[in-house]
Amino acid sequence: MVDQVVVIWQFALKNDYGMKSDVNFFDAGGSSLQAVEIVANIKQTFGVELPLSSFVSAPTPAQQADLILSEEWRGDWNTAVALKASGDKPPFFCVHPSDGNVLCYSELASAMGEAYPFYGLQAKGLNGDDLPHQSFEEMASHYIEAMRELSPDGPYVIGGWSAGGIVAFEMGRQLKEQGVDAKLVLIDTLFPGVKSNGSDGDTAVDADSKVREQLLSEDQPELPENYSQAGTLREISAKASAHYRIGTYPGDISLMMSEDHDTSKQYLLKSLKQGISERNLKKTNHFSNSIEAWTVHHPLNWQHHARGRFEIYSVPGLHHSMMHKEHAPALAHQIMRVVDETTR
Repeated sequence: MVDQVVVIWQFALKNDYGMKSDVNFFDAGGSSLQAVEIVANIKQTFGVELPLSSFVSAPTPAQQADLILSEEWRGDWNTAVALKASGDKPPFFCVHPSDGNVLCYSELASAMGEAYPFYGLQAKGLNGDDLPHQSFEEMASHYIEAMRELSPDGPYVIGGWSAGGIVAFEMGRQLKEQGVDAKLVLIDTLFPGVKSNGSDGDTAVDADSKVREQLLSEDQPELPENYSQAGTLREISAKASAHYRIGTYPGDISLMMSEDHDTSKQYLLKSLKQGISERNLKKTNHFSNSIEAWTVHHPLNWQHHARGRFEIYSVPGLHHSMMHKEHAPALAHQIMRVVDETTR
């Protein structure tokens, strides 16, 4: 069985030079979508559906083979995945990006200090059996239930990378309606897009739906050919964004912004001051979209929907690399700072 699992890993990781049974998935450069592909192929080969969290507890082919044989993988699908369960600080709950799974947070969770628990909130429907939620409001309600099962009384620090930050924002709003406070951490989250003054009830701009769908789907690489569920979840995320009523949040928000947006903002402002036309800017714009659309979706627009303290932090790395091992410690440092504020 171990040899078969190794072959499955080799195919997913595109390793043509041989692979040992004790290689660590993350040391081998495995991505969250490659983990999804491995899970799908293991299910097809052995009739066993390992949870994505198994890559944390059993990160080698040999350990996964043992897990399959022991049947310890059996159990209910859990929304909250303990990427780092130990620690006496309030846990950080981080919502999945648009593809639905949370293994992209493994390096970030590892970079958190010993005292800081880290739970990823993965999408319903990622296992291919359950029906996915169709709106950010539904996702938020479900994730709040899962979060409060683990931490009934808080305090709560909730975040999300890319499109996951929109769901985290909605979780904060729903908790506030229940009389519960939460600190929000939006990690390089593009604004869904409104032409508004930030009042309650603003809706996403339908004219920008195609632009928004493109931007929100940029948080992960191309999907494996044999796995479509993550693609479905991405489509749902884009549609949910188009229908999301943004409103305002009265609590504290910390925006962690990658170098993508920081440098793009400076370039845009400098170019406009120099009188460079929008027509010429379109040729070199980071997102290859119109300046108007780029401006509408820039993460800084979240500040117009924050009624509490709004803090902005620039963190190293680009949008796709900020979760990588070399950049995760700087982001983890800022998140730990937010967590510490809840206990003062």
